[in-house]
Amino acid sequence: MTRFRRAVRATLSEAQKAQRRAKRAENKAVEQARIAALLKAFLRAGVPLAGFVRQHPFYGLHKTSHPWYFDLADVGKKVAVEIDGGGYSGRPCPLCKQRPGGRHSRGDRESERRKLNEAQALGWKTFSFSGTAVDRRVAECAELIRVVYQQ
Repeated sequence: MTRFRRAVRATLSEAQKAQRRAKRAENKAVEQARIAALLKAFLRAGVPLAGFVRQHPFYGLHKTSHPWYFDLADVGKKVAVEIDGGGYSGRPCPLCKQRPGGRHSRGDRESERRKLNEAQALGWKTFSFSGTAVDRRVAECAELIRVVYQQ
């Protein structure tokens, strides 16, 4: 954590800290609801769920010490699902404990593109859906994944 961030945190009032905690809890609830809806749609579409795990670490081509994470991944089939959106981008990194701060919402997608490109270069089939697509058209998202499992 940078000195600037520590200084900002030190100046926050208890009410502001409570407001941030509430927003994190809300984002986590949105994330869990989207994952649950997507997994239910997978079942309805006939996608086997046995291989899928949440927050699967991925080191890419360069084997850096700090991994990227797929939102959902089937390691055996090498299928990765990414869901973009504010509720999905507020989770702290388990290694450095820093919060990304909504990188999908800010338009800073360079790291995300690099992750997906490196995954594809290593043989992964990657799918990237917006949070809105999962909320409104979850059956279409699941149908795309099902096509991969039929091949």
